[in-house]
Amino acid sequence: MLPLADPEAGTLLTGLTEAELFTSWRLAGADGSLVGYGTGAVRLLETMALTRRAARVLARVPDPILDSSYRLVARHREKLGRLVSDRPGPKRFP
Repeated sequence: MLPLADPEAGTLLTGLTEAELFTSWRLAGADGSLVGYGTGAVRLLETMALTRRAARVLARVPDPILDSSYRLVARHREKLGRLVSDRPGPKRFP
């Protein structure tokens, strides 16, 4: 298994198998809960002011549909990646 950059990540992800670690990203809540796939995207969007409106819209979509949509996009990452330019993104300051 590849080491995670943040030592705390290891404790948050202890319940996942190695395959699960690399299947999807995970969002860890302050309470230790983990969500990923499309459902996690909604939770992530809820945390940022500029994307809360999109989160409210997506929250109305049932979780199984969000998750299967995420998996569909994930299966076609290579093809979809060709649509994105291969140059550095915009620089932003923290």
